[in-house]
Amino acid sequence: KLAPRGALTARDGRKFNIEPETLVSRFNADGVSIPVDLDHSTVKKAAMRESAPAVGWIDELQARADGLWGRVTWLKEGLRVLAEKTHRYISPALQPDNSGTAVWIHSAALVAAPALSMPAIASADVSTKGQDAMLDPKIAEALGLDTNASADEIATKIMALSAKAEG
Repeated sequence: KLAPRGALTARDGRKFNIEPETLVSRFNADGVSIPVDLDHSTVKKAAMRESAPAVGWIDELQARADGLWGRVTWLKEGLRVLAEKTHRYISPALQPDNSGTAVWIHSAALVAAPALSMPAIASADVSTKGQDAMLDPKIAEALGLDTNASADEIATKIMALSAKAEG
């Protein structure tokens, strides 16, 4: 989930109105994947002509009843950061029009302190078995793991396969 639906005030006081259908329409019209970076580097560092590599790519956006969702293809560095839980939250870089309605999503970032109050995408409590129970056992099985594999075991296997594919 990238952003909730409707009018909201960010933790830093900025106000937005998020109509996911508007953002999905723009994304589809542009036909360009959206970068996921660390700490909004494609906004901040790129403006200073510094390197701002992506750690993932949003290849699809969906408007759902509760907000804007994206399907991300994670790169090796993104998987590492998520596994280490150094950046637990996702933060979209939204461009609002004069009325505050978000009309474009430039990028999204993995951050430690998000502007929007949303659940973490990387859990801080690795001992929580409840989250692992939400994983479909078919995922573990497809990776050649026991169907009761933990989220950490699955992430480790995915990182190893990703490294092998890139190597």
